Amino acid sequence: DRALRDTVELSLTNCLNFPGRHRHA
Repeated sequence: DRALRDTVELSLTNCLNFPGRHRHA
């Protein structure tokens, strides 16, 4: 559970850190 939550949070953080890239994709 902890690992999964960490992965999800990391994914969200990545999207927030790279909004331009996410929008371009």
